[in-house]
Amino acid sequence: MKSSIWYVGGKSAGHIIPLITLAGKESKPAVFITTHRDLDKKLIDAAAVHQFSPQGCHPELVSGSHPNHLALYLPDVQRKKIWLYPWYMLTWFWASMRLFYWYGRTRPEKVVSTGGLTAVPVFLVARLMRVPCELFELNALPGDAVRLLAPFSDTVFYCYKTALQHLPTRRLQYKPYPVRDFMQVTPYHARIQLGLDPHRKTICFLGGSQGSHFINELALRIIAGLNPERFQILHQAGAIDFVSLAAEYAEKGYKAYVVDFYQEIELFYHAADFVICRAGAGTLWELEYMQVPTCIIPLKTKATDHQVYNAQALCAQKPQQFKLCLQDDAERSIERILEMINHLLL
Repeated sequence: MKSSIWYVGGKSAGHIIPLITLAGKESKPAVFITTHRDLDKKLIDAAAVHQFSPQGCHPELVSGSHPNHLALYLPDVQRKKIWLYPWYMLTWFWASMRLFYWYGRTRPEKVVSTGGLTAVPVFLVARLMRVPCELFELNALPGDAVRLLAPFSDTVFYCYKTALQHLPTRRLQYKPYPVRDFMQVTPYHARIQLGLDPHRKTICFLGGSQGSHFINELALRIIAGLNPERFQILHQAGAIDFVSLAAEYAEKGYKAYVVDFYQEIELFYHAADFVICRAGAGTLWELEYMQVPTCIIPLKTKATDHQVYNAQALCAQKPQQFKLCLQDDAERSIERILEMINHLLL
């Protein structure tokens, strides 16, 4: 095999889809390195059959199940469970051995990563083999892996200016979020393809590639304040809730299209009059590109609040399109969302 480019990320569509987009703009063969999770494999397989990759994708990306996909088993590190550390070290050692083997097979001329735990052993092996590394920080607040890897990267690209204060001053370069080339379709035809009424106002709930139980429960409370004869629902709900949600919508008289995960998400964007979503960087930049009115409810946990920073940055940049609601105050959020829907759509 001639020289390749390694694209490294995993555990979410927000890490992997930008890599697929970047790979589609290169002439070099792509090698995707991800985690072992099913979602990662699903996304890479979709790229292999040209469902996710943009027009003009390199031929090696369209050969069916992707021949150049390395899935590394790297369990999430639970920092307080120190008795698991030997196991983590063993999995990292085995991942590194596999990476050295793949280096010999594919001869990468550079490594491109969107961060995440997977990138750590890859950057280590790349540095030992003197392979240049590029790092993309797609969020307003850099994650732990990006902060760790930034000093070892030849170039660090950023999308949000707020990320600058958390990254090394040298090697930084601004680059817009790599938004996919979406199919062009009218709202009318997008709704028909999704089995919806082409004339009815459409509310879209997006819980991210893995779904959001909070968004799913919130959706049911929001639709209680709407008229099912005037509105219909699009909902990407995740694997756990989507069947029960579909039944709930039907019971309440709503025409709805509910899925666990939808690959051609641009159809949702085209069909929607109003979107309620989490604050993953990919979802927000795609909605900004599509100019869909959006209410953002960022995920905030003890481990991370980067979605809050994403939402705040984009709401400040595009206040007419994006509105921010906080998860901590669900009652007020419901009232505000209903006001937005009534203001925009009625």
